[in-house]
Amino acid sequence: MMLFLSTLLLLVSSSMPAEIRMIRNHWGNVPSNPDPCLLTCTGSTGKGKTVWFTADHWSSVLRTKVDISECGFVDAPIITTSLGGDGWHDLATGAAAPWLVSKDSFETWVQGKVISSVSMDKVPFDLERARDYNWHVNWVATGFDC
Repeated sequence: MMLFLSTLLLLVSSSMPAEIRMIRNHWGNVPSNPDPCLLTCTGSTGKGKTVWFTADHWSSVLRTKVDISECGFVDAPIITTSLGGDGWHDLATGAAAPWLVSKDSFETWVQGKVISSVSMDKVPFDLERARDYNWHVNWVATGFDC
């Protein structure tokens, strides 16, 4: 009987949603939106599908715009990103710093590479490398949809 009650309690507790709260919004303020409107939305620009551009005036800086409009946010969400790929993305800088965040989109700028004891070479950091190695942006956005 005790095993049955423990199993039942485990099933009930594992089917209950985890509580997620936002204590500060994108602007650093206490949010005024009601808790039921809090939404976490996640996605990726897609391995082999990401469209990379060079940044104006800086040919060594790569950027991509990420569309998050399907999430339905009413204001700019908090965004966390990572850069995925099949190589060399692990040396990129700037990919975890979203730019121009709005309720519908944000940009990621890859600003160069870290020189480490593992990779001291002069391999170019350019559009060709980003495309050849399938660089893509993985993201998680938390904000309000009402």
